[in-house]
Amino acid sequence: MDRRQRRHSAGAAPTAGRKRSYVVRLLLAAAGVAIAVAVIYSFKGTGKTGLAQPLNKADFRERIAYGISLVDFWADWCPPCHIQAPIVEALAERFAGRALVAKMDIDKNREIAQKLRISAIPTVIVFEDGREVRRFVGVNKEITLAQALTERLP
Repeated sequence: MDRRQRRHSAGAAPTAGRKRSYVVRLLLAAAGVAIAVAVIYSFKGTGKTGLAQPLNKADFRERIAYGISLVDFWADWCPPCHIQAPIVEALAERFAGRALVAKMDIDKNREIAQKLRISAIPTVIVFEDGREVRRFVGVNKEITLAQALTERLP
């Protein structure tokens, strides 16, 4: 086949082999999306139970007033928050007895979120004696958050 014939055949209707590869690629893409959704929703609800203590408007100021505290501000509808949740739970286990590791649902505690000017979630704030000392926005690695706590601990 010379160059001219190949050029004309490139614009021709797809062959059965091309159609099959298109279908395979389409199925692989759909499978990739399905896996991503499954991973995100496997974390769904992980912010509800565990070692990280839930906070609310009534006890927030009292609980963070003394010592070092790390608070994860999250919402149930937020996929990145569900990714951050197991990291916060691991920190709660790692720093048990040395620092308060807690979480606060911003949908149930809007006033606190507004006072702290939280405009994106997940937001993790480290408090020392009730005063904000570090803020992390978005999903953060456990090592990063652990280092922020360790820097403040005696």
